[in-house]
Amino acid sequence: MKLTQIERTVLVAVELFVGVMAIVGTIGLLGGFWSQGLPVDLLRGSPFTSYLIPALALFVLVGGSAFLAATLLLTNQPAGNPASFLAGIILVIFEVIEYQAIGFAMFLQPAMFALGLLLIALAGLDWSANHSPKVNR
Repeated sequence: MKLTQIERTVLVAVELFVGVMAIVGTIGLLGGFWSQGLPVDLLRGSPFTSYLIPALALFVLVGGSAFLAATLLLTNQPAGNPASFLAGIILVIFEVIEYQAIGFAMFLQPAMFALGLLLIALAGLDWSANHSPKVNR
C-alpha cells in the first residue's frame, strides 16, 4: 500500500513534532526547567550522573533524525522513507532506555513511544509498497 498524500503529510507532521519536542525537552533538561519534576535522583542506578548526556542524545539522535527525515521527505529524496523508519526506531529505543533509566516519569514517555511506532509503521508501509515485487497478470 503506497501512502496517500494525507498519510505522507501525517508522517512529516509527526517528524516535525518529534523534532520540536526534542528541542523543548533538551532545553528543559539542560536549562533546569524540569529540575523539580525530574530530580537527578531519578538517575540513581543508571549510567548517568546528570541529564547532560540524555539531553544531548535527545537533541542529536531523536531531534536530528526526525528533522532529517522530514527534510528528506519534503524534498522527495529517495532516502526519506528509510530515514523516517530509522527516526522511528531511534525514538522507540530512546524511550525504552529512558524508561529503564528513570521509570515512568511523565505522560510524554508512552506518547512519544507511540509516535515512534507510528513513524515505523507509516514509513514501513510506504517503503514496502515501493519495493514489493510487481506481479504481472
